[in-house]
Amino acid sequence: MTAAGLNPTPVFERSEHSLALVNQTVARFVREARTRPRSRMLIGSRLWSSSSVKAAHATAWDEGRVEDAITRLLAIGEEFVFGLLIELTERRLPPGHLVSTIWESHIDRETDTWNQRIGSWKQLHEIEVASGFPDNQRLQGFIQARNSIVHGLGALTRKQTKTRSIRQKTLAKLKAAGIDVSGDHLVLAESHVESCAEVVKSLVTWLDAVAGVRMAAA
Repeated sequence: MTAAGLNPTPVFERSEHSLALVNQTVARFVREARTRPRSRMLIGSRLWSSSSVKAAHATAWDEGRVEDAITRLLAIGEEFVFGLLIELTERRLPPGHLVSTIWESHIDRETDTWNQRIGSWKQLHEIEVASGFPDNQRLQGFIQARNSIVHGLGALTRKQTKTRSIRQKTLAKLKAAGIDVSGDHLVLAESHVESCAEVVKSLVTWLDAVAGVRMAAA
């Protein structure tokens, strides 16, 4: 165990795979950011370089790639949380058709969202992700960002702004992840990819260690 109380190497193969996927995602993002093409305008028979067009192109490229990378990183984290929940639970389930049926019903009804999956960890294994994971505030901020990207094309959704109170809570969560909002649009930078990756890797490492302890004690 390290000084932080976490295993230096993952307990579960799934954890190692998820960490590798995070590293691959960041490496691809950095590589593409360094090699992205410059934008030029072809007018008549001459090639003109336009600083304003290049700036607009770069901004659109940066936003799109940052959104893509954050979405993928959160997908890796979400799949890890869900996959490890399934793996650990099924290792501990007693045999029998009735148990299997109840478990499949739980999966269908109680594991569709991040909050449900986190709640299932508490319900089934007494692992408090919401209060136990040290970087949960930043994680919740990036989850909100992912929801805006996927469901609002990079802007806050109706659900995130349904009331003034809900909007303020959404903004507070985004702020915890270092994300500002201009109007209703997320203001994202390349640094947010690195930050998001850090949070997801921290989540994988923490849950791997805690779940490993639960498994050893069973």
